[in-house]
Order: sequence, then C-alpha cells, then structure tokens
Amino acid sequence: MADVTSYEPYMGYRFRVSIGDAEIGFSQVDGLSSVSAVVQYREGNMPIWMRKFPGLIEWQPVTMQRGTSNSTTLLDWRNECASYEDATTTNGGVGYGDGIIPPNYRRPITISMYGKGDSNTPGKKWTLFNAWPSELKTGALNAMGNEVLIESVTIQHEGMKVESPGQNNPQGRGPGTTV
Repeated sequence: MADVTSYEPYMGYRFRVSIGDAEIGFSQVDGLSSVSAVVQYREGNMPIWMRKFPGLIEWQPVTMQRGTSNSTTLLDWRNECASYEDATTTNGGVGYGDGIIPPNYRRPITISMYGKGDSNTPGKKWTLFNAWPSELKTGALNAMGNEVLIESVTIQHEGMKVESPGQNNPQGRGPGTTV
C-alpha cells in the first residue's frame, strides 16, 4: 500500500542562518539550487534522436539579504576574501592588500527551517560547503524613502547537502558527501 502520510509545508519566514560558528539574521535567502549540464551524444548508427546524460553540476550562487546595521561580520569576511588590509597602512591609504588570501576564508553555511510553533527543533536543513562571499552590496540611499536600508551578500559554494527530519540519507553533493 502506498504511503499517504501528509506533510505540512514549511512557512518560508521561519529560518536561521549559521556561517561558521556565528548565527546571523537575514530577512531573505534565495538561490538554493543546482544545475546539471546536459551532455548530448549520438553515434552514426543510432536512431534520429540524441541521448542525454547528466554532466557537471554547477552550484548556483546564494543571495542573502538583511537590514544594514553596525555589525561588521560580513564586511570582515568579505575583506578576508578580497585580501583587503587597513586603508591607513597599505599603499598610502589605497586599502588593497598584497593579493594573498588567508587559507581559512571558506566557511560552512547552514540554513535551517523551523516548523510552526517549534523554534528549537530544526526541520529541513541546507548545508553549503566551502562557502565564501563574492559580493557584498548595500542598497540605494534615498532621502525621500521610508524603508530599511538592505545589504545583500552573494555566496559562492562548492556543494550542498539537504537534510529533512527522519531522512536517513541526505540528498546533495559536495566535499565529504555521498549520494
């Protein structure tokens, strides 16, 4: 007999983001996806259609947004990746470093969903491997506006694992995972 268990969908507004050991609040996370290249193949003695095979997996960038504050956590991480040094000590105030990126600039990122009424037990969870910020952007300043100033960070990564409660074998690929 088929399993007809009904699962209540998660609400998209109950989530937490952890970058390395730090939990950081975001108002939006977008881009949790991957794309497989399609490899087409045909031999001369085959019928008139192409065979299609999965090729390389491309992990799409993830964009996260939050209200701008005095926190420098994302800026510090971005500066590590850009090998940025204090503007007062490098090149007469220009600010860019010697081009040497520190070895620990990549960090794991975990995005955890939470169900209704349960803010302590994570539900579905995405883990991004070897993540690093490729872009940090502050929204437009508008003297006539009445909105929260939003900053966004674009994250590059080398794999993603997706876990759901009660799931014995998580889905995903990346360093240290199996499918």
